[in-house]
Amino acid sequence: MNVKINKNDISTSQILRISQGKEIKDVMSLWAKIKDWFQSNKREKALKIIENIVSKAQSDDKNHFKMAYHILMLKAMSSDAYKERIKISIDDSLDNHNNKNITIFIDDYNIFIKDVDNEQLSKISKIINIFNRHSSVFSNEIALKCLYEKLDQNESESKDNDRIFAELYLELDKKISSGEIDLALNKSNFNQVDFYAISGLVNEAIDKNDTNLDIKKALRKDINRDTYIVNGEKIKSKNQEEAMQQFESLIQNLSEENKKAIYYLLNQEGITLIKSYNTALDYYTLTTSFSGDDIVKQEKVYSIKSLSNNLIEVKIKYLKKSSDKKNHNIILARPFESKLYNFIYDMVVTNNNLEPNDDKRLNKKIQEIKKQLNEKEPNLGEKFLDLLYRDKIINEDSIDITLKLNKGELVSLDGECTYRFY
Repeated sequence: MNVKINKNDISTSQILRISQGKEIKDVMSLWAKIKDWFQSNKREKALKIIENIVSKAQSDDKNHFKMAYHILMLKAMSSDAYKERIKISIDDSLDNHNNKNITIFIDDYNIFIKDVDNEQLSKISKIINIFNRHSSVFSNEIALKCLYEKLDQNESESKDNDRIFAELYLELDKKISSGEIDLALNKSNFNQVDFYAISGLVNEAIDKNDTNLDIKKALRKDINRDTYIVNGEKIKSKNQEEAMQQFESLIQNLSEENKKAIYYLLNQEGITLIKSYNTALDYYTLTTSFSGDDIVKQEKVYSIKSLSNNLIEVKIKYLKKSSDKKNHNIILARPFESKLYNFIYDMVVTNNNLEPNDDKRLNKKIQEIKKQLNEKEPNLGEKFLDLLYRDKIINEDSIDITLKLNKGELVSLDGECTYRFY
């Protein structure tokens, strides 16, 4: 039987379990504040996690790694608008080299954990770091549970870090293929990390004083092929020079910084930047290649609008679509876009202090992982490499984003990149 508490269906067995503990007041007080952070289908599970967290906080439970896992699970389950209100802070002071203190924040409810030993601290730091660096993967509850279990198992069996993450990669890929996990691998919305990465690159581009650089070259080449609209007026001339003159006339009142930013974003380098859309954490990002004969639809629309003297809005819409019949002769550059792919390479790079573009040493490490996996189980290493190097044929590639620039500085970014596979 279920009853309603604060308009939420909660099972009577769960209420009984809470009521039998002395922490009922703290549990229900905290739950009343944060229940709206979770979708209705996740609230019963979220309440159970809250119960576990409060119970551990008020007992002498020393499994701090499990506590951290519960906090991250709560964060993964919460709606995007509330995720930043759930935090784990590790005291980095040098007063005690052996143990550290941890503070957990759930809105204004704080849990202070003193003298966490280095063994648990190492696991806690690792799971937090991986969760933050690859939240698109580990915000999935099943994927996070797999990560927690692997890290816990790793400590008990003293496995090599590279091998443990390779095994996790294989496990997650299997769960994705079976449909147990849906990471929406073909779609990514922009977030704060992407904003700062792209902002930095735009600023770097407009700060260049290379007088030999023709920043208008790409636009001059494409202006007759793509669609350009400035303050509602479309560039219509089919003559390249006339079209350029019309474009420059329409943007003449913009600041010089905004002009440089526009030329950069309309350049192929700008499109590559937008499609990469992530920081060095996702260094291994999709590079698409379409056979010219196979493209059935392609369009690029650039719309520029003045919002004030210094503020402009740039909208970029890009679509490239191949035929509905898969062409196995299409060659795609490797690696293909996959958040799992980015995860495993990032872990190998991080664990071995490599540079992300040090392909020689990176490939050597990958071969070492293959050997370790084969020692565990025949052909497991080959299976790992097959997953790592497989191709995916893209059916549709699109961008739909809006940027706002103030004197060449990026002030807002919204939209998404989408890859649709056959």
